[in-house]
Amino acid sequence: MKTQNHILMSRNFHFAGSVTYIENYYESHEHQHKDSDDSSEIMKNDTDEVVFEQSVKVKCASSSAGRSAENLFSTPEGEKDVGLTGKMADAFVKYLKLHHISDSQLSTSDGLLNKSVVAFFQRWSNQGYVNAGVPNGSSITRFLHDDCHLELGVTQKSYGNYIRKKINDGNIDYEVEGFVEDFAKSHNI
Repeated sequence: MKTQNHILMSRNFHFAGSVTYIENYYESHEHQHKDSDDSSEIMKNDTDEVVFEQSVKVKCASSSAGRSAENLFSTPEGEKDVGLTGKMADAFVKYLKLHHISDSQLSTSDGLLNKSVVAFFQRWSNQGYVNAGVPNGSSITRFLHDDCHLELGVTQKSYGNYIRKKINDGNIDYEVEGFVEDFAKSHNI
């Protein structure tokens, strides 16, 4: 496209997945990119005195290896929902204190603590608090350790794999599920 004093060359790009970050910046002609596939627009005046290149950096959401850490409770934009996370952590800790298991460590045993985690996760999922694609074992572990302040008796990875498998296998203790439902209803969660 030719304008009065500028020649504008542009490219159109299509992205697979949602775009979560875009950054524009300008560089003078002296700092040309080495990668010829870089997204850019080149503006050039008729006298060739100034050439600027506008590059666009784009970060796309991805489900491939090396993805960013997911949160158990997220906003629609994918950020940690701090308010909901705090509310659910407070409720979970109150439940643990009520059942005298608040001092328990996270482990890979089939005790009351893990049965409670599975029952709470099922409740949160049924209520729409947890996004599709979760359980990600590490997001559950981070929530329990970072937000509920429970101690780990095993590595984060071991616990995350264990609890994800328990949830995916549908290992529900129906008595504990009943306790969780009664507690959730009485505390409006």
